[in-house]
Formats: sequence, structure tokens, C-alpha cells
Amino acid sequence: MIDNLPVQTAQIYDYLSKGNFLCSNTSVKELRTLFSVVEDNFERLRDYFSHINFVLEQGNNYFYFSRKEPRATLEQKLQRFFAWIDIMDFFCTYDTAFGPGFTFSPARYWYVPVSTWIWR
Repeated sequence: MIDNLPVQTAQIYDYLSKGNFLCSNTSVKELRTLFSVVEDNFERLRDYFSHINFVLEQGNNYFYFSRKEPRATLEQKLQRFFAWIDIMDFFCTYDTAFGPGFTFSPARYWYVPVSTWIWR
């Protein structure tokens, strides 16, 4: 099986395993070459990468890796995502300045200096 694989298999793995994708219209010559290699050897590469739990996916003129995940893991990730949305919603409601580039400081929300208290 390894004899039938293209010489660039390691390069393809290195590039796609970092979350990148290969696209047919990239301006980088080396990536266009890798795209052509994957396009010409898609079935063999898909089978080869499946043995290490990577799924070689094909889109409209692009390729990328995905992983098989159990449904429970996917549902847990969605629950954590929804929790973060709730937290973000709270901060947007609490402070209208919250948005891109906003920095948090504990003093801003959880500490009120004694000197600002009004004593009567």
C-alpha cells in the first residue's frame, strides 16, 4: 500500500494536520502542486489517512482533514459553546463597552475602592 502513495504524502499530512486546507486557486506554487497530487490520488490518500483517524474531505476545489468524533463528544462541545455564549451575553448586557479589543481587569468588575464609598 505504501508503494502506491505519492512522494508528497508527508508534506500533505504536515500541511493539512495543522488545520489548513488545500485549494485549487492558491497563489503558492507548492500548495497548487500538493492540491494536484491529492486530486490525482484522492482515493488512495483517503484510505491511507483513515488508518490514523484523519478523514480526507473533498469540497468544491479544496481538500481538508476532519476527525471522526463520537456524538457525545460533539454534544459536549456544543454545550460548552452555548455556555460561553451565555457568558458573552452577560458581559454585553452588563457593560455596553464590551466588544472586540475589550480587555478585562478584575478591578473593573469586582473591586470598588473604599475611597469611593459615600459615608452618611
